[in-house]
Amino acid sequence: MSTIRYDSQWRWFALLALLLAGMTWQSPVHASSDDCGSTAYTIDQGYYVSCSMGSMALLSPGNDTRVNLILLMADRHGVSPKAKAGSDNPPLFDLSNLQGTLFPDAAPNVVQGFGDDSSSCNQPAETAFEAALKAEASVPSSEQELLVSLHQGLTHCSKDDTGFEKRLAAAVDQVHSATGKAYLNYLQGAAAFYGYALNQAVAHFADLTKADSAWLRETSFYLLGRSAVRAAQFDAFDDQGSMKPDWRADPAVVANAHSALDAYIATYPKGLYTVSARGLKRRMDWLSGDRSRLTTDYVEAIAQDQAARGVNDADLAQEIDRKLFQLYDSDGGMPTPHLDTTDPTLLAVIDLYRMRQSAAGAGADAHPQTLTGQELETQRPHFAHQQALFGYLEAIHAFYVDRKPDQVLDLIPDEARQARLDYVQFSRQMLRGMALQAQHDAHARDQFVNMLPGAAAPFQRSALELAIALIDEHAGQVSQLFEADSPVRNPAIRGIELSYVADAPLLRKQAQDAHAPDYERETALYVLLYKELTRGFYADFLRDKALIPANASTADDDITVYRFAPSPSSDPAAENKPHQPLGVFLIGAKDEEHYACPALQDVATALAKDVDDIRARMCLAEFLRVQSFDGFTLDAGMSSGLGSGHSLFPGKPYSRLEVYKSVIADAKAKPEDKGYALYRAINCYAPSGNNSCGGVEVPSAQRKAWFQQLKKDYPGSSWAGALSYYW
Repeated sequence: MSTIRYDSQWRWFALLALLLAGMTWQSPVHASSDDCGSTAYTIDQGYYVSCSMGSMALLSPGNDTRVNLILLMADRHGVSPKAKAGSDNPPLFDLSNLQGTLFPDAAPNVVQGFGDDSSSCNQPAETAFEAALKAEASVPSSEQELLVSLHQGLTHCSKDDTGFEKRLAAAVDQVHSATGKAYLNYLQGAAAFYGYALNQAVAHFADLTKADSAWLRETSFYLLGRSAVRAAQFDAFDDQGSMKPDWRADPAVVANAHSALDAYIATYPKGLYTVSARGLKRRMDWLSGDRSRLTTDYVEAIAQDQAARGVNDADLAQEIDRKLFQLYDSDGGMPTPHLDTTDPTLLAVIDLYRMRQSAAGAGADAHPQTLTGQELETQRPHFAHQQALFGYLEAIHAFYVDRKPDQVLDLIPDEARQARLDYVQFSRQMLRGMALQAQHDAHARDQFVNMLPGAAAPFQRSALELAIALIDEHAGQVSQLFEADSPVRNPAIRGIELSYVADAPLLRKQAQDAHAPDYERETALYVLLYKELTRGFYADFLRDKALIPANASTADDDITVYRFAPSPSSDPAAENKPHQPLGVFLIGAKDEEHYACPALQDVATALAKDVDDIRARMCLAEFLRVQSFDGFTLDAGMSSGLGSGHSLFPGKPYSRLEVYKSVIADAKAKPEDKGYALYRAINCYAPSGNNSCGGVEVPSAQRKAWFQQLKKDYPGSSWAGALSYYW
């Protein structure tokens, strides 16, 4: 397969994934159960790169496959009423961000009534047991206390569960009531269950299916199924919880587990553990390698209401990704999945996955086999009841695989103005806007703006804001994003535009805008002052410096440049601290390396009077060196995506090395200045031989000449004495 790269026409398509590290509210994606490298991908220069920064709210080949599946199920089942949507959602997100936003009240999916297989406290099991026991009036309180204590040891909820086995054995002589003995029998069975004495466990639980206690009868019936499952997966996993590659399930034991679970479900169709029993049946189909039955299991689960299923869509997507899709092999390849299904949801997710491309030079197994248009067409009958989704798959195939954006406009009509866009409709209209942009159509921005009123689902509006911001940035209209009626309100998007693209008038305007958030004003002022200071606008710096708040800290811990970020922190604790380290521009005089410099204010004043003032130029370099501004993010810029457009702020990134070169070559430079310039220029390459000061590289021979000049012309200086190498 030939590698497809973006030319200038396709650069804007980085919208799908590139907001990059400037957006500090998101964590890196860990793909699937195989950690970084499975189903999370990003589009960068036309191919897909593992370990992406995140996914978007539109169904995309560049999304984590779990995200695409969750979005499709969200259209079917809805999301939590508490799910927050709006400009504050990140336009790019990872799976945990999506899961936490769509299902903020989701609790861990634990089976109640017995301890789980972990060593941590199983509180739901503890609560269920205690509630059932306390309802037994025939059990004396002393026996109840003893039985609860024993159960706490079994479920690891006791502060001291040492000597559990001895205490359990001793309880035989301490529990005398008939019902109390039944509960003790249950604890003995559960202890045998966890000790893998499964025949003993089954004997206890089978006896208890005839108990007087309704809770004991049902729980024991269920644990007969759990015991069969435990037997079926015996020795299947290693110490890290991964299935052993050479392990194979015993079909007879698996069939026994199915029968035991089916018996429980038939007896208790709406029981306490029915949902869990159905999940365990899926587990048996997975362990047995029966992908056909497993696929059927998941088709049924996808169709089920979340409440009836007992697992929310995000948890189900995780399970499907690990158990069914298997999109990552042990060698790092991406095999092409083949599912025996006609289910449109599963087909759509796999179809999108198969539209990915690989990087240049990657092996054939670095990407799945590309979905062809003919293959997609054969699926049309399966989407008879989801024609909008199939039409979208056709359009996105034309866009990504065939590179024919004009076909997108034929396949997807303009329906941007809708009262509410579900994720499929949102994806369709978003793709239409991208196709318009690819055609250099001036209406592309209008397409995204017209979608805003209907973008009410989580992550939709922020994705549109990113699209609008990219268009305005590439058109050189960044100031439009900061007008009073601007639709772009996402703080990270605005922060990146201020940091990397905005000109001085816009920065100054936002720094003084009383209606702008504090963080945005501080970001604008920080960027303005830094760029004025390093691009030669010293008089402007001195004037704008008056905008720094009077309470700005100058403490070393508060002004480190590593505290500056183009977008706000998601750490709630950070809200109580200064957002940007503006106090760095207020620091006083410094005497470093026996080279005294006045306060930054005085340095800027001298340079405002004479830009060629050697001492002032050297002291500005000292300020930037001491404050660790080498390679600063505002100079490095964004390599692609948002913020990577042409900076509207005049001037070039600052380089200490170029300052030192000019001083070294200046016949008018004083010995102290030239000697220190030689010392610092050589140290730009310490200790690795790599330049840390920016500017045009100098060869090792030049550094050697500087070293010899320093030793010869300034033999008594501390700088000459400190240098033994020239790197």
